Amino acid sequence: MPRTNADLPPPQLPSEILKAAAQIRRHPKFQAAVRLNAESLLSFYERQPLLNHLVSEEARWLTGGFILFLHYTRDPNDPTSGATLARVQDLAVKHHLASPGRIAALVGLMRLGGFIKQVNVGADRRLRRLEPTKAFLGYSRRWLSAHLGPIALVSAADDYRALHEKDPTFIERYYREAGRLYFAGGRIPDLMPAIRLFMDRDAAYMILLRLWISDPGGVVPPQQPVALPYKEIGSRFGVSRAHVRKLMEACAERGYVELLAEGGQAIRVLPPLVDLFEDCLALQLANFAHCARVGAG
Repeated sequence: MPRTNADLPPPQLPSEILKAAAQIRRHPKFQAAVRLNAESLLSFYERQPLLNHLVSEEARWLTGGFILFLHYTRDPNDPTSGATLARVQDLAVKHHLASPGRIAALVGLMRLGGFIKQVNVGADRRLRRLEPTKAFLGYSRRWLSAHLGPIALVSAADDYRALHEKDPTFIERYYREAGRLYFAGGRIPDLMPAIRLFMDRDAAYMILLRLWISDPGGVVPPQQPVALPYKEIGSRFGVSRAHVRKLMEACAERGYVELLAEGGQAIRVLPPLVDLFEDCLALQLANFAHCARVGAG
């Protein structure tokens, strides 16, 4: 959908998060944190076509995020509160992410995959609340852990992994704060529009992560041309060879990579992509760290 966000708060994050992001990128263990984050995410997205179909671009990922936010902010004394299809659709339309029909299809896919269930509430059987299943809550905890580990590397005072595992209220407070920041303007893709190249295409962000850790010598980011065979990478993430090729060609057109051989056999990562990705990831980690501090209470 067109992103005409004049009716939304301007994209912004608190100054302390921006300052923390700059400190994270300068941290001597930042590249280790980048690798850990990439490896952690790829470990459960690769060879998982359903997960990639559910979270492989911004609108799909945020659909799950909206459900969790509405679930964790519902009034326990009001059975009609919480996540419903209509409320998720309203949020998606308001933020220019997807049409109501597309959200309905995504919610249907999440139900089919066992990630959410519908529960009748109150006397009106037409009102059905969407509730995350144990599988979805487990996935969301694992996804959050993939960011808490890297945060611990770049800030010794910010290791929330044990609390995340032991305190059942941590993730509730975390998602409440994450939602509050997002709705107040903390939309990172709007702050860094160039990153949408990897947010608006199926599996593009995961392909970027795979590219980032493809150096045979383990250097992050790769300092020499690396192989990212289009057909193989497509099969890992449930997309076509042509889809991967078009993504890499779009990167080359923007000066992010140099394509040195056909089929993705030799790709050189260029400085503009290093700056874009590392700035974005540092901002994400700073945002996660802030929400985790609130989650810690």
